[in-house]
Amino acid sequence: MRGQNGVRVIAVALFLLPVHVVYPHDVWLLPEQFILSKGDVIIVHQLAGSELDVEVELPVLRTMTPSFSLITSGGSVDLLSELPDIRTQPEVKPVLQRKVDIEGLVLLTMEHAFIHTEFSNEKFSEYLEHEGAETKTFHDHIERRSSQRERYARTLKSLVRVGETAEGDLYKQAIGQKLEILLLQNPYLMHPGDTLQVQILFEGQTLADKLVTAFHEDGKQLVSTSTMNTNSEGIAEFALDRAGFWLIRLVHLLPCTERYEGDCSDVDWESYWTSYSFQLD
Repeated sequence: MRGQNGVRVIAVALFLLPVHVVYPHDVWLLPEQFILSKGDVIIVHQLAGSELDVEVELPVLRTMTPSFSLITSGGSVDLLSELPDIRTQPEVKPVLQRKVDIEGLVLLTMEHAFIHTEFSNEKFSEYLEHEGAETKTFHDHIERRSSQRERYARTLKSLVRVGETAEGDLYKQAIGQKLEILLLQNPYLMHPGDTLQVQILFEGQTLADKLVTAFHEDGKQLVSTSTMNTNSEGIAEFALDRAGFWLIRLVHLLPCTERYEGDCSDVDWESYWTSYSFQLD
């Protein structure tokens, strides 16, 4: 992972402050090992950057992380409840260091609460183009204002395997995240050259015609980037042409509708960012 061993130092506070020149970065979970043995310690980093170029490693942001869980076939563990007292250890980084005493698939999940930001109209138009959201409807909204105020939230997933078995269907289980990626095939039973289908849900419903991106890295550098739009069933397909680290990500942006977090008096847009990391052998 680029930058993992030499991440540029950026204060988390600066990362969270409103920005006016760039749109928000991707955030993803990166286990140091995706395939472990029973009894190993799983170590997981939370990284932020663009196109897998890491700009900062984030700690557990306690005030803005409503959920952080480890899910197995036997149930779910609330990882927030296991954090050390904030008075003795205010910053927890890596976000997880925990012995795994089970075998099979393990799904790590995290959610971030809304962060507020603001853009110039020019930068917001660039943001729309980057995320494949350039439509007349969006631009009609932009033209009504001199700047664009947004709140964005995140949902993260990472799938690892413990032991020799990869049985189970955790990879495709919906867990109720606002914006959620489901893998329709088990990556730990796949081989380079196989095709992976991913299904996108928003508020539990399939999300059609949405741009989804798959990044692949060989451990040193970004190897490939693929983009696909979901079909009418919210499904996009990607050819996993090489072994290594894979990250599926997307953004769903919509005008603020007063559905969540109170009114829209100080917000014009809501966006939801999601990512799903796994390894292909």
